[in-house]
Amino acid sequence: KTNQIYLKNNSILSKGNQESFDSNIIIFLKEEISLKIGNIVEVSGEWKEPERAGNPGQFDMEKWYQSQKIGMLMMKCRIALLDGKCSFWMQLIVDIRERLKESLYGIAEPKEASLMCAMLLGDKNDLDEEVEKLYQDGGISHILAISGLHISMLGMLLFGLLRKLGLSMGAGGAIAGGVMGIYCMMTGLGVPAVRAFVMFLVYLGAQVFGRTYDLKNSLSLAVILILFQNPQLLFQGGFQLSVLAVAGLAYLYPVLKKRVKIKGKAADGLLISMSVQLMIFPCILYHFYQFSWTGIFVNLLVLPLMSVLLLAGLAGSALGIFVPAAGILVFAPCHYILWFVERLCRLSLEIPGAEQIWGKPEAVSIFLYYGILVLVFAALQRRDKSKKIFGAVLYGCSLSAAAFGLSVHDRKGLEMVFLDVGQGDSIFWRADGKNFLCDAGSSGVEQVGKYRIIPFLKCQGISKLDYLFLSHMDGDHVNGAEEILEGDTGISVGCLVMPEIVKQDGRYCSVIAAAEKRGIPVVRFHEGMEIDTGKSRLECLAPREGARGEDKNADSLVLAVQYGEFRALLTGDVEGEGEERLIESGRAGKVSVLKAAHHGSKNSTPDCFLRQTRPIVSIVSCGRENPYGHPSPELLQRLEAAGSVVYKTMENGAVTVASEGKGFEVRCFWDNF
Repeated sequence: KTNQIYLKNNSILSKGNQESFDSNIIIFLKEEISLKIGNIVEVSGEWKEPERAGNPGQFDMEKWYQSQKIGMLMMKCRIALLDGKCSFWMQLIVDIRERLKESLYGIAEPKEASLMCAMLLGDKNDLDEEVEKLYQDGGISHILAISGLHISMLGMLLFGLLRKLGLSMGAGGAIAGGVMGIYCMMTGLGVPAVRAFVMFLVYLGAQVFGRTYDLKNSLSLAVILILFQNPQLLFQGGFQLSVLAVAGLAYLYPVLKKRVKIKGKAADGLLISMSVQLMIFPCILYHFYQFSWTGIFVNLLVLPLMSVLLLAGLAGSALGIFVPAAGILVFAPCHYILWFVERLCRLSLEIPGAEQIWGKPEAVSIFLYYGILVLVFAALQRRDKSKKIFGAVLYGCSLSAAAFGLSVHDRKGLEMVFLDVGQGDSIFWRADGKNFLCDAGSSGVEQVGKYRIIPFLKCQGISKLDYLFLSHMDGDHVNGAEEILEGDTGISVGCLVMPEIVKQDGRYCSVIAAAEKRGIPVVRFHEGMEIDTGKSRLECLAPREGARGEDKNADSLVLAVQYGEFRALLTGDVEGEGEERLIESGRAGKVSVLKAAHHGSKNSTPDCFLRQTRPIVSIVSCGRENPYGHPSPELLQRLEAAGSVVYKTMENGAVTVASEGKGFEVRCFWDNF
């Protein structure tokens, strides 16, 4: 386990000169170290830039760190304490947080304790990934963060309790505001929490001075103050969702409540949930590419339980510090609520079509959606009651059209994307309404499927791969595919295509077993076999029929993708005898785009092969600072001599090639080529 330490007010010593460093720094340590808030330390280690996204859909760590005003990461650090002075009050808050965390693990099962640490203290370090994904898929991931819900709910309850105890408006407001401010600091000062805290202070001010509290003005003030302090938060998903959710309550809910003549708390809760969902819907798609329509109803059942869950959790953890038995007793309702929430999420996700992958909407679609939403609710506010049925149908159709517009991904012709997976291969293309993926693996990126390939597919609105090709069984081509085949990823596979070889190793057999377990048909490809989908045609050039597969690279699957006059050659890791056979057969032919074999190794793609293929563009898939020195200077010289334009995923990010059958266009995710 790695410990992270957050440093402020930094200066850097480089080549004998000490200069101030405006941004904050995070250092990573493997050993435990006892430090206090306010200590002055000296740190030495390896400087590392936050990683920026190399593919569409990939989480951009660089932008996220920038929004947190963190400009440097340091690895393999050594740290020395220079001054032991500390901030008494800030350290006290941290110590209380740690005591509450220890208490939670003392009065609850580890799984429940980790959930409550996330909900109450903003600590997700020990949160089970499966449970976190379950809450996210169920549409209730917001309860795992210290959100506006926590601050407003706890703040209102505390203020109400203080008033019932006989305190004046001023005294009750001052105590409630101070306590919630401390709680915000204790939980990390997340953007949603700060937004809610500012709004809560405005509410307290209105109560104390006898003024009317206006939700819209309060929200506007909170947004202005937060963005004044850090304008980069405007582009952060957490900030957008928090603000839009409250905007839904402020602007949409009053209109729905006025027009929908249904009484009762359940109906009112449904209107609140609908108002919030209508407002945040495009934002959810933009950042997560999918949504769960059952989440509306799950939230309807879960949110009323949150006050009990939060109060019982806080009270139980506080009591557990002094009297563990009493803490366990008070915490008991949390056990049953968490059990109910988990079962409810699992049940909701078993409903067919509960999860919908729509992809990342274009900016113009988002503006169109909100434009229609504003017009519909403006019309609803002034609607003539005599046209009730016609109006309801018209408004429903308008909103449906707006929502549908977010999901439309109109792409003509063939589009092929060579993904940046570090030291590995993964190529996606679509044509004739079919989705293809050739290889999915990396030796330099852990869980490459989860963090790069699957987010890319969802970003593109892909929920099904019609064909998944695996060129050979090396991990840097397969391990991400194993995640897709074995995990609950939301991506289905229509057909798995493997090279036909006699010698099948354990990994070859396990991949087939994983596919068959999910009912996915397996096809073994060899030279001469084809897949024709209309205008697009895919031909297998290798391995030869009856290949033994003793050399996995030599017997890699080699595919030629034809679309009109456009032709791409995907070579896997073919080299040596396999490449010689390919040259002798003459079937490679002239190509528009060549995926350089074996990540650009010096022993692949010889001159005689390039004279035969004459690629206009060559793409090398390799990782930054890989230990193999790929791509080799010798290969790059050969490609340059052949007149081929070279793109490298380690320098350009994902490389997209688009063609409508004649010419083709190349686009890079990074514009630094």
